[in-house]
Amino acid sequence: MSVATSESPQPSGPPLRLVVLLIAASAPLALGLETLLRRHLLAPIVGPAELAMVRTFLSPTLTAAAWALAPVTVAAGAVGLFALRRTVVRGGSERVLRDRLLLLTSIPQVPAILATLTFMLGARLAPVLVVMALSTVCVLTMGFVGEAQVRRSSIPAPSLER
Repeated sequence: MSVATSESPQPSGPPLRLVVLLIAASAPLALGLETLLRRHLLAPIVGPAELAMVRTFLSPTLTAAAWALAPVTVAAGAVGLFALRRTVVRGGSERVLRDRLLLLTSIPQVPAILATLTFMLGARLAPVLVVMALSTVCVLTMGFVGEAQVRRSSIPAPSLER
């Protein structure tokens, strides 16, 4: 007969930090995947010259739109962090808090995915990379804050009774 010696059970699944790192890397990976698909799938179907012509035509407008997504990304990160802190205050089990954290980290990624789409259609790379970097920083910040909150919530409160 074996007895568990651990005071608090470890949650199942991969460590939260690893999951947050994978989430943070997902938008930049989507940019790379989009580039591969555009070059090796879309260009042969539409034609490289035609695709280049469309991208050149749309470039000024979409580059401005991509730059506009930079402050939107920062705002989305702030909203996500605020929502994360409000969620943790509401409490719940460690698993519920982890699930909420993983869901809320997607908020700052929405502008990054939109920036990826603008690049596909002709935006310059610089504003897209800025949005990707901002999104990644927001997700990592939310992840580390959320991880600290989850750890804090899983530590039993000291008893006042003696």
